Formats: sequence, structure tokens, C-alpha cells
Amino acid sequence: MALSAIVPTFAQEGKVNFPSVEMDMASAIQTIEKQSRYVFVYQSDLLAPRSTIVFSQQELLIKEAVKQLLAEKNLDYKIYNKYIIIYFKILPKAPVPKTDDVYQSTDVHSIDASPLYRPVPKKTETLEIPEPAIEQIAPQVYYSSYYPLENHIYTNVGLPKIMIKTNLLYLIGTLTPNLELEFGTGPKTSLLISWGYNPWNLNSSSENNDKLVHNMVRSEFRYWFCERFVGHAIGVSALYTRFNISGKNIPFINFEKEFRYNGSAVGAGLNYSYHLLLGSRWGLEFSAGAGIVYTKYDLFNRLQSDEAPEEKTKILFAPTQLSISLTFLIL
Repeated sequence: MALSAIVPTFAQEGKVNFPSVEMDMASAIQTIEKQSRYVFVYQSDLLAPRSTIVFSQQELLIKEAVKQLLAEKNLDYKIYNKYIIIYFKILPKAPVPKTDDVYQSTDVHSIDASPLYRPVPKKTETLEIPEPAIEQIAPQVYYSSYYPLENHIYTNVGLPKIMIKTNLLYLIGTLTPNLELEFGTGPKTSLLISWGYNPWNLNSSSENNDKLVHNMVRSEFRYWFCERFVGHAIGVSALYTRFNISGKNIPFINFEKEFRYNGSAVGAGLNYSYHLLLGSRWGLEFSAGAGIVYTKYDLFNRLQSDEAPEEKTKILFAPTQLSISLTFLIL
């Protein structure tokens, strides 16, 4: 799709308030992005993030701020969806003059011989300079955060489609291997599916019955405030777990280490997350949430597991998510 076919949705009358009239390029772009709903799209060699820009005043219309940002740099911008796309201006090339030979026939006996043929000058054709297609602006670059640093580049490839994660807090704190996959469902929405499995000490004895055996599946639908996989997000989650726990004190659900608990639980909650990009693909995600949990289990005296268990049920308000996850983005 050519850029000329795009209908701009730019809020050109919106205003930007800059902290100072004189700023470096990176800070100026970051200010415009934070105060509008648009994200700059450019190749890192088109703009020098640390170069200085001097604005005419601290408060400017967005369109005027972008124009001053690009002044004297032979750059232009177009609006595609919610992006401000920066690209080189295509200047018209000067027509190459055609020099046709002038054929003359000279009478050797005459000094006043004149050309037999002289070409008629052609009209100069108006050059139509097509605007670049989106795919010509940045054919192959990396995805990064909305902070305009040297590697801050977007393309027509779009946002990352999948984020792969592992919850380091869950892994280290409970020795539970876990995997999370998060799929983009829209520019600002995503669906997360996670799985954790702890099989340790399945063949336990009455003397050594400490274990946190469980199998847990969790899903979450998220809304991202900037765009998916970047910055802050809120979500609604649901979980199911099957557990066989003994010798552990677990707060909030009041499991005590003197007993063994064998049962299942379902829950739903609200979550807050923040994804910090460490590079073009790697990042850290911090997430916490709480909600309602219903659990049903058999209660055993773990030192006398032969006796009949006591059946229990609970409905309680408890944490449903706590994570520090290592992430990897897939385009």
C-alpha cells in the first residue's frame, strides 16, 4: 500500500508541551510520543538521537513540532495508523538534456551554407515523483520500545506476534519448571497461556513427605496502555491447579506443614503487569494479581496417611499471580 493511499488520522490540532525549548532529538521525540497517541517510525540512521533541536516555543501543535523536528534534514513524515513515519524526501531529478546531432550540408563553393536539418525542441515533461511505499522505508529492522534510542526502529512488519516467557520467581522459589506463551490479538491486546509442573518427591514416604507437587494452567487476557508487549498492562485471568502438598506452610490459603493437602483449585483475578524491554527482543516482565479462589481438597495427617482424610472446601481472596519473568519476542 502506498503512503499516498493512507488517510491521515493525525490529531494535528493537538498540542505538545516541551520541558525546554532546547532539547536533544531523543527527548523531543519521547515527549511527543508520551503526550500523543502516536509512535515514531524511523531508521536509526535517519535521525541522530543525541543531536540538539531548538523549538520556536515550548508549546506547539503536534504537526508544527514534527515539522520543526525535521527541519533542514531533508526528511518528511506521513501518518499510518498510529505511527509517524519518517523518511527521506524524494527530490525530483533534473531532466538530462538531449543533445541531438545537427546535420549540416555545406556547399564547398559557398560560405553561407545553412543546416539542412535542425531538431525541434521537445517540451519538458512534468516528472511525477511517487511517494515511497511503506515497505520501502525500513525493509528489515528490529522491534524496540517506544523510547527513541539508537535502536528505536519500527517497520511495516508490525508488532511482535508472540512473547515467550518463564517466571523466574516461580522457578527459583518453588523449583517449578514453567513456560508462558503470549499471543497478540490486537494492537493493544494479547492472550497469555501459562503452564507449570512440579513433580518432585512423588514417591515419598511417611518419614519424608515434604513436597509441592502440582500441575497448574493459567490464562490471561491483557490490555496494554501503549501497545502490546510494551510498558504497562492490566488483565483478567483464570487458573486451575491440581496439587498434592505436604510439609509446606503456604500463606493466604492457610496450608500448614503438619498436614498433607490433596485436591484442586480454580480461581479468577485481576492483574497488573509491566514489560521492560532490555533490547530488541529480550526483556523482563513484572506482574502481580489477586482474586477469588475456590479450592476443594482432602486433608491428611502427613505422618499417618493411612487414616481417612477429612474433606474440605474453601472460598477465599488470595494472590493469583506474582512473577518476574524473562521474556523473548518473536515477530
